[in-house]
Amino acid sequence: MPDNGEPNHDEEEGIAPPGDPVGAGVAGAAATGATASAGAAAAGQAAASAAPGPAAGVSSSRKLIPEWDVDEDDQVLAAGLAVLLAMLALFGWSMWRGGDDDSPLDDVVPVTAAVDDEVAVEEEEVADAPTTTEAPVETTIPSPLDLTPDVAAAAGAFGITGFAENETAILEGFVGNDDESAAAEDAAAAVPGIISVDNRLVVLQPSVQAALEEAGVAEAAPTVEGTVATAIGVVGNEDERDAALVAAGEVEGVTEVVDRLRILQPDALSALTDAGVANPGASATGTVVTVTGTVDSEEDRAAALEAAAVPGVTEVIDQLTVRPAVAEELNALFVLEPIQFATGSATILDVSFPTLDAATEILLANPDVVLEVQGYTDVRGGDDANLALSQARADAVRAYLVSQAVAEDTLTAVGYGETTQFGEGESPEALAANRRVQFVQE
Repeated sequence: MPDNGEPNHDEEEGIAPPGDPVGAGVAGAAATGATASAGAAAAGQAAASAAPGPAAGVSSSRKLIPEWDVDEDDQVLAAGLAVLLAMLALFGWSMWRGGDDDSPLDDVVPVTAAVDDEVAVEEEEVADAPTTTEAPVETTIPSPLDLTPDVAAAAGAFGITGFAENETAILEGFVGNDDESAAAEDAAAAVPGIISVDNRLVVLQPSVQAALEEAGVAEAAPTVEGTVATAIGVVGNEDERDAALVAAGEVEGVTEVVDRLRILQPDALSALTDAGVANPGASATGTVVTVTGTVDSEEDRAAALEAAAVPGVTEVIDQLTVRPAVAEELNALFVLEPIQFATGSATILDVSFPTLDAATEILLANPDVVLEVQGYTDVRGGDDANLALSQARADAVRAYLVSQAVAEDTLTAVGYGETTQFGEGESPEALAANRRVQFVQE
């Protein structure tokens, strides 16, 4: 600095001497107002130090403002304060106004303000740039495939209902048997897209069988196809058959019942007739058969009971009647007391009436017995004459018995002449044995 005692006007105007880092960096550095104030204060101090103080024996007459009646030192101090206050005032004014073109600090641009301006410019450029709006990418989720129509078509072949929930086929309705249920399930599983089958089908065969058994059907073995049930088994009579068919038809899901039940009563009755039972009768309850009628002997009875045990019968109740041996009893009576006739005629001798009365009592005790009254002669005489005579004698005996209240329709008379000989030869004993009347039970 020239030491000529004159104030440095460059410093007063805030212009830094060459080489000063503050002056050199005003345009690009981030100097603050505080830095400018500090520089002004330093300039004031430099001005003060440039004026040499009074040395011993030397008086100072060089003032900053000669006309100001203030000591030189006081002027320097006042000048420094004035510069400092001016700088502070300008800085405050700039901050209050937000920057003024007249402000000497406008050339000092804070870094933050410059950065903000650059950001604002970039934002403005971005705002002015043409806006390109990209259409949003729509993600389409495919709707699940409706498999119900295909499942319904597959199920319809079995007369049932089918539908789908996602990839599961659901089957509902009635089928006849397990095979139909399995086949319907396989058909639904074969539908493309189906991975599982919910089989809710009701199989009718077990329910029909339970209904028949509860109705008393023996050997129940029904078959069911679709909703048509065929009733198979054994019942005792028609009433039981009708009840069983109703029970099978009441099973939920059954639409028709085919009757293949076997009734035991007609079969048992036919078997008794074939076995020769007179006045046969048969009744059946379940598999138990009760038989009635008349047989000639115990052997006949056993044969009739065996015949009545037709297939399906588990028990035969015997109410058969064995005919009394009426014929044998009458013949034994007539052997002891033969019926005597007048020679060559059909006239009954009085001696024989007690015998005929005894026969009447036997016949009245057995009103259901049907007998044939047979007449025979010895070999004497012609065949035709003997045949006629035997017929007349049989008619005479029958007539007497009927006159004693024996039922007319239980007796028939037949003459056999000499066709049957009970005694050999022509001895009086043989001839007497061949002249006879006897009874044969029909």
